[in-house]
Amino acid sequence: MSNFLLRLASPHGEAGTRANHSARVAAWMTKRREQVAWYRRTGVTALQHQRQAAFARKDAIERELLALVTAPVPNTPA
Repeated sequence: MSNFLLRLASPHGEAGTRANHSARVAAWMTKRREQVAWYRRTGVTALQHQRQAAFARKDAIERELLALVTAPVPNTPA
């Protein structure tokens, strides 16, 4: 974004825009840390890990089945 547009977007100029951005990022990081802590305390994180592991096992089974189905058939007598 050009300096001209930054000045239009913020009456305080580029320094004000940067300060506002820093404040928003800091607030977002604080909120995110609180969410992560809450997820850990309530057991949601553990459930998410179990769900990811189950889906990984499902995907591995699907790949094995696909490999079996698409494998070339050995020579069989006619």
